[in-house]
Amino acid sequence: MTSLWQRVAKRLRGKRPRLEVSAAGFSLVMHGQHQSGPWPWQAIDLVDAFKRDMLTTDCLCLHIQGHGLSLEIDEDMDGFAPWLDRLETQLGISPEWRASVLFPPFETRATALFRRPDTPAKALDTPQC
Repeated sequence: MTSLWQRVAKRLRGKRPRLEVSAAGFSLVMHGQHQSGPWPWQAIDLVDAFKRDMLTTDCLCLHIQGHGLSLEIDEDMDGFAPWLDRLETQLGISPEWRASVLFPPFETRATALFRRPDTPAKALDTPQC
């Protein structure tokens, strides 16, 4: 017999965006259709990381800019872990940033992870729920 939470999780599965990763880049897919992308790795101009306070937990989020567009990706999306590993590898981002963003809990801790040299500096935008 499945628990209530397992049934809820099963029902919600497929309603959240999924990240599809390739050697060339990534896409955001929802209900089997591309919602955003493909995003080639070399087209990413800026990556910022921050936490969103979800009352009892934090959610790690990354703000991406490129193609003249912005995209927010969070750790609850399917495919987040392989996407993050590939992002760090492709853009030369050291994984050491994670501890400085994740701790202490319940603080936003916005951090710039990557900027192409010709990308104008701007204040980190951390959307609020």
